[in-house]
Amino acid sequence: MSFKKGARQFVNFTDTQENSTTALFVQNHTSPKHLLAQAQTLFLRGEIHQAHELIECIIDNNNQLVSSADLFVLHAKIYIELNGFNVHAQCCIQQALLLEPQHAEALELQNISQLHEEFRDGLYEQAQTRVRTLITSGMADPLHVYSRYLLAYNLFWKNGADSEALELLETCVQERPSFLKAWLCLAMAYKKGQAFSKAEEAFQICMDLDSDPASHDFYKNHLQSL
Repeated sequence: MSFKKGARQFVNFTDTQENSTTALFVQNHTSPKHLLAQAQTLFLRGEIHQAHELIECIIDNNNQLVSSADLFVLHAKIYIELNGFNVHAQCCIQQALLLEPQHAEALELQNISQLHEEFRDGLYEQAQTRVRTLITSGMADPLHVYSRYLLAYNLFWKNGADSEALELLETCVQERPSFLKAWLCLAMAYKKGQAFSKAEEAFQICMDLDSDPASHDFYKNHLQSL
């Protein structure tokens, strides 16, 4: 698939020297809005690790932007794509709402995060109905890539190689080729459905996108079992 090839072009890891250079650049930068715009551009281009690195440097080195709700919303999106709806993503959403209680994207991410909690707490039918309504009511909303992922993830782990889950996950990675958690769920769904060549390619993309060497053994084990 063309979107799989597209995912690989986003991979570009940085070394320690580059990290230090980024921190120095952030410390000396005189335009906080420009820094945030750079992080947003990196994210939109799919260079998610670079965007994450820049935001971490901004938080550590540029006090003017720590009061920006937009910064924490962007950070939440990055955490979701790399690690799912974990505590870090939820903290970023809450921080954005503390800074700007009516921030539209933060409120929407909070809503999606609450649906994740409902699924986790076993309120499956209620959460599924609500997330489907959310997706249908705003199909063009770019944040609904996370709603679709949430629904697909829970459909897959409840039903296995679910055709709807596959379709939703393929849509997610078409929209966000750097969405690591969507690629991982898609790889597992392909494997479960015995689409082994597609599973192999998806697991390889996970390895390309994931900067954590410890995770690579997990992907390799799955690749070896195909």
